[in-house]
Amino acid sequence: MKYSDDKYEFYGPENENGFRRIRALRSFGDVKEGEVGGYLQSEDNLSQSGTCWVYNDAQVYGKAYVKEDAQVRDCAKVHGVNRCEISGEAVIGHAAHLEDTFVTDMAHIMGESHVIESNIEGRALLKENCNIMASHVTGQSVIGGYGAVVNSVLRGETIVTDNAMLNKCNCSDEVSVSGLSHVHFCNMEGRVQIDGRNQIHECDFYGDIQIEGENEFTSKQFKGECHYRDGINLTERHRQADDLTSGIDFDDRECQSLPSDVLF
Repeated sequence: MKYSDDKYEFYGPENENGFRRIRALRSFGDVKEGEVGGYLQSEDNLSQSGTCWVYNDAQVYGKAYVKEDAQVRDCAKVHGVNRCEISGEAVIGHAAHLEDTFVTDMAHIMGESHVIESNIEGRALLKENCNIMASHVTGQSVIGGYGAVVNSVLRGETIVTDNAMLNKCNCSDEVSVSGLSHVHFCNMEGRVQIDGRNQIHECDFYGDIQIEGENEFTSKQFKGECHYRDGINLTERHRQADDLTSGIDFDDRECQSLPSDVLF
């Protein structure tokens, strides 16, 4: 049933999935009256209020709902098996595919991103071919390349790119993980940079930490200022050589092992 204040109606034949396009009944936002939009399975997929809209060939179906000023564009697919909601000024575009995910604020999910059972907020940007599952991404975090994030929380300006993977990690501040690095069960706070072919398990990083090259770490704590390359502690080497330590106290900048009773 249509009401006088409805902003869209269904238009044209069903596609191969049984979804129909929508057509604007009035102008709002950047949508003009008569403009034909993307596909919905039912009116339960798109609010009749606000400036939210489904553009181009995008599809919203199942138990997915777009509301407020959110946009679903291009060839994106938003699907809800249990519940999926796009709100605020969020934008889902390109060939992104979302399932049972909540996206709000000014978050953007683009490229061929695949996001399942996650919460994406703030000004987070997901792009290219990234994969996100059961995670919370907020702040100004950026996930791109073929980066993968599973069961993790990303805040601040966290960056995950290339073929890096985070699994069951907590990241905040200016964390950057790239290359072919795989990081599992770790806490990272501060200016942490991990690049290369690293295998890291059950470690804590606090401070100005740089890990590059090929390294394997398990059950360690890094704090203060640490720089590792290919298994070598460059911070320790510089201290011993007295090259980079003038006027710097390293007493609280050691890289030390965690006691076994405080591990995950």
